[in-house]
Amino acid sequence: RNKFLILSMVILILIIPVVFSDVVVINANGTNSKDKRCSTNTQSCADDIYLVVGHGVSIGNPSSSYIYLNLLLYPELTNVDIEEAKLSIQTWDGGLNHYFNVTRITADWSETDNTLPSVITTHNYVENVYLLSGTEGCWTNFTITNLVQEWVNGTYLNHGLRINKTTSSSSQYILSSEDYYLPPYVTLIYIATTTSTTSSTSSTSTSSTTETTTSSTSTTLPPT
Repeated sequence: RNKFLILSMVILILIIPVVFSDVVVINANGTNSKDKRCSTNTQSCADDIYLVVGHGVSIGNPSSSYIYLNLLLYPELTNVDIEEAKLSIQTWDGGLNHYFNVTRITADWSETDNTLPSVITTHNYVENVYLLSGTEGCWTNFTITNLVQEWVNGTYLNHGLRINKTTSSSSQYILSSEDYYLPPYVTLIYIATTTSTTSSTSSTSTSSTTETTTSSTSTTLPPT
């Protein structure tokens, strides 16, 4: 009688989604960015260390600033939920209180020509940000969460944004550009999902018995 042990093994693999929050800070450095300022009516633009928003001596010729940051350089931002996105930029005021809007640029543009980038005209992503006078070299924050979410989702291509002034007083705000030693930057807080794999093993054993029967036959020969 022989005994055999049969071992059965089951491996269970669990794939568990894990949600986490992280932060990315994107600094405009000229490699991942571009910007310029343009006078609306004369369509004269410049690309140097300062951006300009508002009206100069001529109230009928306001200036706007255009900024682009390349989010495609950050693969971790693919298909994530943007919890908060803020554009931070150094500002110097022109002596009066102002309100600013931020809207989306709709097509590719060059920072070296005098062409005004095209923007949407139906709505602004940031409405009437209030900037006090007397702010010399202070950081001003623009919350652009909805705009960045649309870029990340692929709803619209990222061509950047425009900052313009809503009031028509003859004063300007100076903003830092990518060429300034304290350039603009965007802080993104995003929520993403990854997976965690867990495996567990269970085993069972089975005992079996085999009967072996031996038989012998005796033959008697007749005498000779």
